[in-house]
Amino acid sequence: MVTHLFLDDPSDQDVVKEQFNASVPSEDLERFAKSIADVAEKMTTYAGSAADPGEYGKLIAARLCPNTLPYELGTSAAFEVSSFNGRALATMRWM
Repeated sequence: MVTHLFLDDPSDQDVVKEQFNASVPSEDLERFAKSIADVAEKMTTYAGSAADPGEYGKLIAARLCPNTLPYELGTSAAFEVSSFNGRALATMRWM
């Protein structure tokens, strides 16, 4: 969903999406964080949902880059706004 939500610039949409899909997570911060932060900042500004949209955009980019889901062995899983550590199986619901 990162490519559809944050890397959806019509002027170079296919190129950036293909680059993202072909890259490795260790390259995400350098190659894609600014674009992700810019989109998050713009949407946050439109919504008026953060006191500092620029800083919020950087926070979102830091959360998404690298595009991995970390997990520390031997700890409880959690996927919350303030922090995440894998995904807790108890919160998943299948319909």
